[in-house]
This record gives sequence, structure tokens and C-alpha cells, in this order.
Amino acid sequence: MQFEFEGPPIPQHRPRFHIYGNKPVAHSDQKAEKNSMRGHMVMQKIPTYDQIIPPKTPIKLEILFYFEYPPSASKRKRILAKEKPIPMTVKPDLDNLIKFILDCGNKVLWEDDNIIFDIHAKKYYADCAKTVLRIYPVEE
Repeated sequence: MQFEFEGPPIPQHRPRFHIYGNKPVAHSDQKAEKNSMRGHMVMQKIPTYDQIIPPKTPIKLEILFYFEYPPSASKRKRILAKEKPIPMTVKPDLDNLIKFILDCGNKVLWEDDNIIFDIHAKKYYADCAKTVLRIYPVEE
């Protein structure tokens, strides 16, 4: 099954730490972004995770991240991106993009991200920014 999420892909941020009393406390500043992404997943009328794939079934993910070219990019590169996506080799890092999708998919697309057996991910420059997620059950 395939899902598309419009808008620029969002990377997972590092947790922030501060001292509360005498103890260090970790804080994530992405709660609103994660809730927004989960909302997009639900708005696509995605069935619950146990209706998509039987519980405890390993899954394979293919994730494609598409970013718009920066305004400073040449006209030639923009034209090439319309014909065929061009690999992106600058920040944000691919692993942080993957982590954000995995966290948002918990309890929405899958029970827990520990059932993910295989991940293939790529990031490209393209005409419009979006994230494409494909989920395949792994046959044992």
C-alpha cells in the first residue's frame, strides 16, 4: 500500500536537555509536527494498523523524500527536476528523515516500529515537496 504526504519532509530533531531540580530531563520540541503528520495519516482515511497488516507480521518500507530546489538553484536544474527527480546530497540527513516517519507511524500505520524488517529510503530534488511511503508485508 502507498501513501503520499504533501509538503516538505521533516527530519527528526535531537532531544534538548535541561536540569529540572537536580535531574536532567529530555525534551522534544517536535510534538506539534508529529501530531500534524499523524493527522495527515489519519486524514487519508488510513485504516488502523491491525487492519492494514496482521499483528506481528514483519514489514518492508520504501520511503521517498522529495524536496523542492532552493531559490538559488539554476533554471536548468529546475527544468531537469521536472523531467526526472535528482538525488539530493545535502542536509537534512536521510536517517533523521526516516526516524521522523517511523515515530509518526507508530500506532497509526504499524503497532510499533520494531516490526520493520527492511527499509529502503531515498531523497531527491523534485518539482514539488512530498513524502511517499510504501508498505509491504514480508512473506515468511
